[in-house]
Amino acid sequence: MAFDQVDALKHAVAVHVETQKSKHAISIAPLMSKRSQQVVYLNAGGPVWAVDWYQPPSTPPTSYIALSAHPTVSSANGDVVVPNHSYNERYDGGNVVQIWAVSAKSKQPNSSLVLSIPHNGAFAWSLKWAPHVSACLGVLAAALGDGTLHLYRILHDQSYSMVGTYQDPHSSLLSISWSRTHPYMFLTGRVDGAIHMWNVQEALEASINDVVTTPSSLAPHRRYEDGTFLPIGYEISVVCSPYRL
Repeated sequence: MAFDQVDALKHAVAVHVETQKSKHAISIAPLMSKRSQQVVYLNAGGPVWAVDWYQPPSTPPTSYIALSAHPTVSSANGDVVVPNHSYNERYDGGNVVQIWAVSAKSKQPNSSLVLSIPHNGAFAWSLKWAPHVSACLGVLAAALGDGTLHLYRILHDQSYSMVGTYQDPHSSLLSISWSRTHPYMFLTGRVDGAIHMWNVQEALEASINDVVTTPSSLAPHRRYEDGTFLPIGYEISVVCSPYRL
């Protein structure tokens, strides 16, 4: 998918990187990468808020980066600027979750964009790879700007399938944390301070066994909310305990 076909990336421009060791600035086109010395630079097409790194056990020489660029717009004088985004607002518009492959097979690492997952959630507040994976390359959870939660299976041929979706009727999700001890559970933090626990075992097993061809409707397994209904702050970070309780 060309970057100028994506609403959020229509105004993406080349970036120029200067280093102390290079005599000339490195120019990188949108959605491309370049290597300088032992450093690889990526141009995601806009400011990156959500990013997560994943090393699949099945492909040790290659790591994968999931990221999402915030939309940019062109100002009246032609400058490319980033509009302000508030936690307590919802946004929509075409964008993609970018999956980059980083190869370390040689002494000269390189990177390339291998998959673009389109969505209408404007951008991602959080992207997190599941630490426990079987029967596929990886599982990725995405909390988007329109209040939706998407769960993707990334396949070994670098395609994907949508496992499940959830639309929060009252708020937006800002953060995700997968359990290190339970392969199907993760936490999310909401704008209003609520924390939700999810168990997506049924949805993932159905997608692996091809029982269903449409995404499952996800729902929180547990909800932890303030009973006073008073604003208690944004949950921009949640962490699952690394220990089995």
